[in-house]
Amino acid sequence: MKGNMEFQNSVIDDFVIVKSDGFPTYNFAVVIDDHLMKITHVFRGEDHLSNTPKQIMIYNALGWTPPEFMHIPLILGSDRTPLSKRHGATSVEFFRKRGILSAALMNYLALLGWSVGEEEVFIIKEKLKDFNPSDISNKGVVFDPQKLEWINGKHLRSLDLEDLLNEFTQWLKHVGKPVPEQDKDYVLQVLKICREKVNTMEQLYEFSNPFFNDYVEYDQEYIDKYLKLECSREVLIKSIEVLNKLQDWSVDSVETAIRKIAAMKIASKGKTFQIIRGAVTGKLVTPGLFETIATLGKRNSLQRLSHTIEFLNKLR
Repeated sequence: MKGNMEFQNSVIDDFVIVKSDGFPTYNFAVVIDDHLMKITHVFRGEDHLSNTPKQIMIYNALGWTPPEFMHIPLILGSDRTPLSKRHGATSVEFFRKRGILSAALMNYLALLGWSVGEEEVFIIKEKLKDFNPSDISNKGVVFDPQKLEWINGKHLRSLDLEDLLNEFTQWLKHVGKPVPEQDKDYVLQVLKICREKVNTMEQLYEFSNPFFNDYVEYDQEYIDKYLKLECSREVLIKSIEVLNKLQDWSVDSVETAIRKIAAMKIASKGKTFQIIRGAVTGKLVTPGLFETIATLGKRNSLQRLSHTIEFLNKLR
């Protein structure tokens, strides 16, 4: 906060309140708007400090009582200059499209300039009762996109699964992506295992998408690093043989089966896991392998393993 500040009228030049085209300037329009909305307290960035005496003059000229004004430090970019478009995204719509939850964005913005104690992740409405303007920082703060993403991940994982499904569905519609048509319980299970490794709705979509498609698109990295290995075909064949005999399709049972395949030493354990992972999802970074296969189910998993062998035959 700046404390009490005084400005001499004599150093303020005549200023325009209505332009030649009849449109009001900012200083005039904001006074009218705030008065009609019965605004009593105005918090603005310190870059608006020079506008405030002009606005007070307008209030006085109109016979209205000015609100209380408070000017706070600006949010800065990584170069410690005022945050702007040159630093990347600064709009709410950008963060919405990336899949940042509104609760997380409010949480992070509150952390930037307000002393809220040791707790970093919270619901803003639960903290409002403790808000005091004197707790607002008097120093510029740097916007950290990675910290925002981390906080968003915490909020995302704390949501009830039903609420997460609702948020995810709304986000998919907002960005124009298809909404999963599978059984609700299946979709909930997919979101449950996928959200553990992601921080945004955008990342959740990328992680969960292989579960909602009937076909697998293989990342080139998987093809080059694992599928082209001489041992990959045998790993896939043995995987089909072992998993086809499996009656209990729980995570624990699937884990035992996959580890049994790795114990055959056709390839190293790491390579075995990655060959199977890529075969059922097309990707090398996924939710836990055992959880992934258990969630996909026996029919889907075996079909994808078989399809990968067919794809491999075309490569060679």
